[in-house]
Amino acid sequence: MLLDGCLRAEVGGDQRVRTGASSSQVPNKVLDGGPILTFRGGQATTVSVPDKTIALTFDDGPNPTWTPQVLAILKKYDIPATFFLVGSMVSRYPGIVADLVEQGNEVGIHTFTHVDLSYLAPVPVLLLSLAPILAVHFLWEPPDNRFGGALTDLATFFFCWLLGFAHRDGVLRRLKPLAVAALSLAAIAYGGWYAFTHQAETGSYDLDDIPLAQTFWSAGYVTLLMYAKEFFRVDFARLTRVRPLDRLVTVFNTRAVMIYLWHEIALILAVPLIDRFWNVPAFEKYLPLESQWFMFGIGWILVAVFVLLCGWVEDMAGKKKPTLVP
Repeated sequence: MLLDGCLRAEVGGDQRVRTGASSSQVPNKVLDGGPILTFRGGQATTVSVPDKTIALTFDDGPNPTWTPQVLAILKKYDIPATFFLVGSMVSRYPGIVADLVEQGNEVGIHTFTHVDLSYLAPVPVLLLSLAPILAVHFLWEPPDNRFGGALTDLATFFFCWLLGFAHRDGVLRRLKPLAVAALSLAAIAYGGWYAFTHQAETGSYDLDDIPLAQTFWSAGYVTLLMYAKEFFRVDFARLTRVRPLDRLVTVFNTRAVMIYLWHEIALILAVPLIDRFWNVPAFEKYLPLESQWFMFGIGWILVAVFVLLCGWVEDMAGKKKPTLVP
């Protein structure tokens, strides 16, 4: 975090700031003025904020992921705010700026762009994130236990995990399309080639059984998908305006831990539950009891039951008021 702050010039002293200046020569009219400067009517005046009043401001942005979510909360509680925006981001997402102005918020400028050197590091870091799976595969075999399995999974998906951070920080949009396409397709080709040529060792073409192939195959596809989103300016944030979809995403985000903890148990319980369905003639005749999708459907129903029964634990852990459905 400290390194990230230094790279982004968001921490450290501002050498332009000086302390100890005397206010004896400052006119009382200025000293007694309010903290807010306004130019309404073409004349510069200052106004004070009433006692027990909070001025809500947001710096930087607009961000296609977070700004619409902030606007939704402000609209829900009828709260106006001031957004100090970065000019380069305004030119990139003018629709979001129009939305926040239309909602009654104030807009200020927070420079046209920030000095950001962070994009120099992530590309080599991304490439180095492939080193663990190469080491695990060619140099050292992890133990055949839970620890070894977890270590292999981490090495397999480490690249994709870091790629998510790079995508969030805007690193992908700075890369050249030809380079991204070439490297991504090369990674996919290598992953596919390795899976097909080492089938005798694993007994199948299932990528879950071939971590090295899984790593490069996933790295290539995920990079292409994320870069395509940036290159074609696909703005999924506007999907939040579809209230049922936004509601569904909210529930999944709020109960993510509960869903993750219970989903495997739900799938395991679905098997003996479906076995009992065979004893009911109507179920045997009309339900696709042998279908894998039917088992998944039963699993999701069980997950929903578990979330309703135990989901409030996540609210308490987050020091929130427990709710049945967030």
